[in-house]
Amino acid sequence: MVDVSRQYGVTSGLVSKWVAQVKQHGYVVFETTPDKERQELRARVGKLEQLIGKKEVELSLLKNFMDFYGATDGK
Repeated sequence: MVDVSRQYGVTSGLVSKWVAQVKQHGYVVFETTPDKERQELRARVGKLEQLIGKKEVELSLLKNFMDFYGATDGK
């Protein structure tokens, strides 16, 4: 710990405190909760639904343009 404290310019007591905190609570950083996953999935589904809606509008417009210009060409 002395080497680390010298390298980063902090006291060895502070490094010891950080190590103790990571040992005690560090797992929380890597823990995923079902609620968090559920929220992320809902947000993703919402974005995908918006994208699908946008694509449906684009397809509808393209079909209308094709019908309009197809009718004026007499085909």
